[in-house]
Parts: sequence; C-alpha cells; structure tokens
Amino acid sequence: MGKTLGVLSGVGHLPVDVVRGAKKAGYRTVAIALVPGTHEDLEKEADVFHAINIGKVGKIFKTLKQEGRSHHDRQGDQGNPLFRRHFGP
Repeated sequence: MGKTLGVLSGVGHLPVDVVRGAKKAGYRTVAIALVPGTHEDLEKEADVFHAINIGKVGKIFKTLKQEGRSHHDRQGDQGNPLFRRHFGP
C-alpha cells in the first residue's frame, strides 16, 4: 500500500495547496472538512473527501484509520494528546 496523507481542513486555500503538493509527492490524499465553507476545490482535488463535524472527534479518527492514513498534515495536531492517543507520537 502506498503512502496516504490525511488532511483535516477548515476554511481557506491552504488545505487545497497541501493536497496538491502531497499528490505531486506521490501520496494518496484523504481530506476531511471539519466545518462548512471549506474551499470548493478541496473535494475535487483530494482522492477521498469526507465532511465530518469538528465535534465528532471519534468519527474523524475512525475515518482516518479506515482510509489507511500513514501520514498526517502536521499543522499543530501532533502536540495534541488526543491525537497521540489515537495515532501515537
């Protein structure tokens, strides 16, 4: 199985740029929109797209695991103890 990058997305263009760069680097991308109003290109650019409310933390982690996430977008999430509990250091 190849590398899969999970991108947790709010609003703005940055998640789209991350997905595009990851795909150029050979990653399969899984984008999860956490709030309404994510950039319209995100769903088109990501290999897999899910819209999951930010309050459904368990569902977000379960989805990332099911999608085979091997890497994550490191925009502040790794220091979160909840993230470490589900995915390790």
